[in-house]
Amino acid sequence: MVNKAESVIGKKVNIELQKIIYETDSGWLTSSISTEVTAAVGKQDLDTGKDPSVGGEFSVLLTLTGRQVKYQRSYMKIQELLANITGLISTIMTIVLILNTPYATHKYYENITN
Repeated sequence: MVNKAESVIGKKVNIELQKIIYETDSGWLTSSISTEVTAAVGKQDLDTGKDPSVGGEFSVLLTLTGRQVKYQRSYMKIQELLANITGLISTIMTIVLILNTPYATHKYYENITN
């Protein structure tokens, strides 16, 4: 009687997979893109109970949904870092020049009169 009950009880699992792409740009001077591709479970359905189509066995249905998830990351290159620093220094120098102009003009005329 136990064997008969086990033969009509089965499991059916439906799993949908999706493609995941990781792109990393880790170059310091030039672009150096590395790509990793993996699959992950997007959706999973589990049925347990009487199902004549299963026939008392464990069945798995894998489907690829065509969905694609793409993660991209990149790091700052040395050129970008130097450009940001140079831009900051240039801005500070411009502000100092504007604030220093009255003092420099005063010193200029002071030296002319002496």
